[in-house]
Amino acid sequence: MKNDIFGYFRNITKKWMSIVDKELAIYGVTHSDARLITLLCTDYPKGCSQDELSMKVGIDRTNVGRSIKKLHQMGYLSKEKDAQDGRSYIIKISGKGKEFKKKKLSKIQDTLEMVFSRGVAKSDIDKVIEILKTIDKNVDEVIYYSLKK
Repeated sequence: MKNDIFGYFRNITKKWMSIVDKELAIYGVTHSDARLITLLCTDYPKGCSQDELSMKVGIDRTNVGRSIKKLHQMGYLSKEKDAQDGRSYIIKISGKGKEFKKKKLSKIQDTLEMVFSRGVAKSDIDKVIEILKTIDKNVDEVIYYSLKK
């Protein structure tokens, strides 16, 4: 069973990223870029540091930095010097980034939800969501405890 569940996670993730990357390619944005835009809109509307974003998405600081630079040049993000630490910046979503999330990313998410839920009862989807929340929490706890060591 263990191999089956990880195989399904891997296959679904691979297919999901393929669909998303194809939809986003026309805008010059990858799924990782879109994830940063979404996080800044939902979890960090007042902004956050590059390190916070890196930890939240689980992508190394260098790759997050590349995405931030590109998205900043595209006008989706703004950067302000951190008042508490003049060496770093607070990354914020711009008006253009919010608009992109609202118009483009929401449409892609709706499409994905429709594709993934086709033929599945809402009650089953709700059960899967609860199970995934538990798995996500378990993984977060492992990460948290491994960082404390």
